[in-house]
Amino acid sequence: MRTSDRRPAPGRRFAGLGFLARLARAACLAGTLAGCDFVAQNELVVGRHTEQDVRALMGTPAVVWEEESGQKRMEYPRGPMGTQTWFVHIAPDGRYLGMAQALVAANFDRIKVGMSTDDARWLLGRQTEITPYALVQEVVWSWRYEGDAQKTMFFNAHFDRQSGRIVRISRNEDWKTQG
Repeated sequence: MRTSDRRPAPGRRFAGLGFLARLARAACLAGTLAGCDFVAQNELVVGRHTEQDVRALMGTPAVVWEEESGQKRMEYPRGPMGTQTWFVHIAPDGRYLGMAQALVAANFDRIKVGMSTDDARWLLGRQTEITPYALVQEVVWSWRYEGDAQKTMFFNAHFDRQSGRIVRISRNEDWKTQG
């Protein structure tokens, strides 16, 4: 189950933050979103910090996925030109369990022909682009990611318009960022 989460992040501070940590946090708030993830990874401690602490460092998630176990997975896509989507895992009691980058080879390998749009979104997070192709009756969802040799790439899932299922998968270089 997923729920939209549009509430503003609470203005909590960590007790005992030093000057450098406050300075790094201020840099995040100034708009360097990719840097926020780096700071969050270094600041947040599994089991010690809470969902509110995550929100204070990373902001409001795009989506909060609620699992049957009571755990939450908070989705932080870093776009539209970004190449990362972070999933932050929260225990049923609100404790921080860790974070993982979604746009990695292992997750791309899990995307298979026949999967639904929900299946793809669950594994990779919000897509970067959606492109309809009327003549072939497909809708292509694309995720921008950092490929080999520091090339920005797209992972594409081609969905049949009628069934909403993946009919093929492709990858291509992101010509918009390659000059």
